[in-house]
Amino acid sequence: MSISLGIGLKIGGNGINWDAYWATQAEVLFFGLYSEISGGQMPNKVIGASDHLTVAGAAGSETYQCPNTAPYIAADIDYIWFKIDTTLRTVTTAELIGYDFTRTIVKYSNTSPESIEAIMILNSDIAPTEVNNLHSYFYLSVYWSGVWNDQGYLKENRLALRAIWPGDDWDVASKSLFIRMSNLDENPSAARKIVIDTAILALKATGLWVKFVTLWTTAAHGIESAKLNWIADSINITDGVAPFFTTDRGFQGNGTSMYLKTNFVPTVNGSNYKLNDAAFGVYTRIDIDESKVICGMKNGTPSLTYSTYLFLRDGNKSYAIIQALGTNIIPANNDSRGLFIVSRNAANEQNIYVRGAKTSNATASGALENNEMYLLGYNGDGVLSYMATNQIAFFFTSSKLTDADVANINTIIVDGYLNSVGAKI
Repeated sequence: MSISLGIGLKIGGNGINWDAYWATQAEVLFFGLYSEISGGQMPNKVIGASDHLTVAGAAGSETYQCPNTAPYIAADIDYIWFKIDTTLRTVTTAELIGYDFTRTIVKYSNTSPESIEAIMILNSDIAPTEVNNLHSYFYLSVYWSGVWNDQGYLKENRLALRAIWPGDDWDVASKSLFIRMSNLDENPSAARKIVIDTAILALKATGLWVKFVTLWTTAAHGIESAKLNWIADSINITDGVAPFFTTDRGFQGNGTSMYLKTNFVPTVNGSNYKLNDAAFGVYTRIDIDESKVICGMKNGTPSLTYSTYLFLRDGNKSYAIIQALGTNIIPANNDSRGLFIVSRNAANEQNIYVRGAKTSNATASGALENNEMYLLGYNGDGVLSYMATNQIAFFFTSSKLTDADVANINTIIVDGYLNSVGAKI
């Protein structure tokens, strides 16, 4: 299927020679035609240029390499022509027609076999000014630019979807996450991909990644991306009563009705979260003294009230308990901002870390929770209470954590990811 939705100018339209036009634009670093490939080279038609793309392979399944120079490295913010370490890549025809790139513009036919007709690479420091004509001349997808464009096309190989390039230099978990974000029409920028991938690689290097059940960086670039579990495409957050969302800051409650459902139930999802081997943590951004629960759940057995919850700051103290009937851990605390982690390390040991400072007690565990964890409130057998007004930038559940684990989470997530996006207080 090939549908053109626009009335943009084509070759010869209105008497304009578009091949010559693109070759004279300051925003264009490279512009070449498939029909002019000769001797393994696609020559650069930009006025004054003398370089080329190197072409190899059989017709219809060619491979391409761009010049290995600073301007091309700077232009390649999608990391299609180069890896993150600037190592030159060999790019395939399938890659060029399969994805939408920010600075690499590929013209290919709208029906199978989607033959390439032209390739253009934009300069790194000049924004494209001919967005409508780019869609029209290059037969770009209606969503190439991230928003619907009437001059674009419904491409047979992707219809109305925008296909973000995940890259082959990213960790496999990063690639999966980028694709999931793309499927929500919340494509991460090249800079954000680096921040996310750096965090994931560090979590794996320190052994933390395999301890997590869920990891939500709610300080995200989009409201739906903020609900994604980084660890796997499951146990994603859904709205209870939708809280306020601020880009790169997170979700904030109103103290009366707003909350989030994590869809995390220990008896169902507790592969790494067990009765005497469990932890959860949250990073918050508002300092307020209130008798409110930032996260919590209660065991559903009527005769028992085993609870898991965290009060950040209530009367200048924190209160926390994890899968127990007994005494809260109650450290002095006069600031409800920062990283709070609660960990059940043994049948008679529960710990709380308030911005890295550890407090413990010997409260015995009771039973693994069989209710869902809520954020910005307490799930008491399905009854919402203690709704908080704080803002959550990060939340996780995991197996028990050591002091070193807590320090690494602070370094990787707080000083790393949250600091990079501006969410660290």
